[in-house]
Amino acid sequence: MTAEKTEPDSFEEELLGDFAEVAEEHIQSVEENLFQLETDPSNMELINEIFRSVHSLKGDAGSLGVVNIKELSHSMENIFDSVRDKKVFITDDLLDLMFDATRVLKNMLAYVPERNFNYKDEEILKKLRIFQQTDSTEGDLPAEDTSISLSVKEGEIAPMEEDEVEDRYVLFRLNGMTFAVEINSVQEVVEEIPSTKVPVKEDYIEGVINLRGTIVPVINLFRRFQFEGEENEETKILIVFSEKEKIGLRIDEVVSVIDIDSDKIEESDHNILNFKEDSFIKGISKKDDDIILFVRLEKILDRNII
Repeated sequence: MTAEKTEPDSFEEELLGDFAEVAEEHIQSVEENLFQLETDPSNMELINEIFRSVHSLKGDAGSLGVVNIKELSHSMENIFDSVRDKKVFITDDLLDLMFDATRVLKNMLAYVPERNFNYKDEEILKKLRIFQQTDSTEGDLPAEDTSISLSVKEGEIAPMEEDEVEDRYVLFRLNGMTFAVEINSVQEVVEEIPSTKVPVKEDYIEGVINLRGTIVPVINLFRRFQFEGEENEETKILIVFSEKEKIGLRIDEVVSVIDIDSDKIEESDHNILNFKEDSFIKGISKKDDDIILFVRLEKILDRNII
């Protein structure tokens, strides 16, 4: 009886030991690639490697019933899948969150030999769930939520430093044209979310959306740029930062993330898009056969500019 009971336990210990060794390699790979992403955040090879590591970790943990590691690695996998689809961008906040999650994975792995799969860090799991989840809301909002300020002071978005060789930009399409915005000003791209109208005079302010519990005003860039014709029916919302809040910019689609030498960006003529008061475009560059227009985000968000 004793021998029969010992053999399964020994075999399970052997399997868990093998899992721990492989899991440690996966976690180490994730951590090393995260460090490299800090200096090269648009490197898709690194992003895909992290995705594969957490995907494999999730599968291995699931097959042995290591439910806590499976749950956490699955959440990390989902986020990096969104990064691969260009719905989420690599930012300092996202990297910090992933480093924290990796440290939690290491702590979980330490409990595996004891068959303790209940250890969790609920705070990390909550942050990952919030990052993944996109809620929507319909109907009227309380009065205090309808008077959201969109005014941004000059200089809130830092200009390019003279000693910077390259800057990283998110390229997006609107009305058949290609625009660029600094990646440090971008949080993510979200699919269509129902918006709630707010009582403002500007027709380019569509209303507000509920983004994971945060009320975010949405600006329709087609109307803001005073384009003529019909708007694209299939659009995305680019979530950007102002000094104190997040703003959604309705665009047609995100194209890519690129590095562009600052000396290849030429100052634009203020009348390039025939705006009445001031140009929302601060520079022009060319990539292959495509003209890229670099937006001046602080001007777009300034409601004093008509």
